[in-house]
Amino acid sequence: MRKEDLYDKVMKTLFRLEVEKGHMKWTMTDLARHSQVPRTLLYYHFGSSKEKLLNDAVGMIAEEIFGLSKAEFTDRFPNSVLKAKKLSDECPWISQFYLKWRSTSSEIGDRLRQIEKEYDRRIHATFPHFSKHNREALFAVFFGLFSFPGLSDQALTTALTLLEGLGVHPGA
Repeated sequence: MRKEDLYDKVMKTLFRLEVEKGHMKWTMTDLARHSQVPRTLLYYHFGSSKEKLLNDAVGMIAEEIFGLSKAEFTDRFPNSVLKAKKLSDECPWISQFYLKWRSTSSEIGDRLRQIEKEYDRRIHATFPHFSKHNREALFAVFFGLFSFPGLSDQALTTALTLLEGLGVHPGA
């Protein structure tokens, strides 16, 4: 198994366990069993710290959902929605994890709010003519499109077409 595949499998399982069992109420054995990754391999690649794993999970949200791993926000907005939707379909617990933690007074909540601020800065740089209100609306549309369960590809494509009609197509 490639290291990237192992990482994805473990992170997706971690989101599920956090949502289903509660914060830190899972064990490394649970994570190994549910991800079908041998515990020794889990410890080798991730160590034994559940806190570090949760920080890695928040990092995955920043990189894979909000696209903040790139030095520049170069993807067209519709492409970033499609990428985030694909991950949400593969791991429906990711949006539940995000919603649960984003408003808490915790290290995880603080990091998620910081990710949102960085995403807003990148939206502002991409759409300098958008007001703060417009950027918040765009963020709400983005979140709704990627996290809406069962949204058909046709409905997603229609929504993205409507957004492009409103001028939301950087890099086009």
